[in-house]
Amino acid sequence: MNELITIDNKKPLVSVLCQAYNHEPYIRQCLDGIIMQKTKFFFEILVHDDASTDKTADIIKEYEKKYPDLIFPIYQTENQFSQKKGVFSNIQCPRARGKYIAICEGDDYWTAPLKLQKQVDFLENNNEYILCFHEMNILKGNEVYPDFITRNENSPNTFNALLKGNFIHTPSIVFRRKYLSSVNYPKNGVLVLGDYYLLLFLSQYGRFKKISEIMGIYRVHIGGVWSLSESKHKEKRFARTLLELSRNLNKKNYRNATKKKFLKFTLKRILLAFFKLDFETVKYYLTLIRG
Repeated sequence: MNELITIDNKKPLVSVLCQAYNHEPYIRQCLDGIIMQKTKFFFEILVHDDASTDKTADIIKEYEKKYPDLIFPIYQTENQFSQKKGVFSNIQCPRARGKYIAICEGDDYWTAPLKLQKQVDFLENNNEYILCFHEMNILKGNEVYPDFITRNENSPNTFNALLKGNFIHTPSIVFRRKYLSSVNYPKNGVLVLGDYYLLLFLSQYGRFKKISEIMGIYRVHIGGVWSLSESKHKEKRFARTLLELSRNLNKKNYRNATKKKFLKFTLKRILLAFFKLDFETVKYYLTLIRG
């Protein structure tokens, strides 16, 4: 573990954002993976418990008591996600003070003690890069599988590469906090794929670097909000995400590219749903297109 420096004496270089909800079986492994990081700098762990109904909050309180200069939690009494309050964008990000942001959800965990140091070292020495990510493994039940998402992209334009499909796991990223102010999140509580939305926004401003080393675990389990969702639900959220990006991206050429991707994706889903006589899905996508 890194040598702790009191929060009053030194500003953290990295803010680790950890969102948790009913992660009682996993949260210890998550926090242990963050605490074990060996760094030459101070980092803070900003935990947000979204009114868990199990013992997740009690476990976080144990760690808060043991590491009061490292772990800074928020314990909600009402679930903010269900109220579309924007936990990441409106609660977690505004209290982050580090030059860099790292993310580890309460059911994922890091496995390499030098993860943060390696990623920060790269970003400190390569100003043209704004984000660094690495390879992951997938844990499903008790079995560990090779990751099928993360890959190398030779394109110098990370945005175009990402628009073809996400190839980055959120627990693997470290990025420059200063670019958060450029991210225009949807208003009125519209739900999008938050990680993909964030990555495409950030990719407007610089390159991403992949480290070819497995340094974390992405967990697939029954309680996972996304990993075990029905494919139809995933497709609808993906379409909504593309639509919101086409409206909110800061660069016009990227908005136009995303609009084309959105129309191509939705028209294909409309045709498939029409042939299956799934008129409810047809109506959903037509409503999106009409805006």
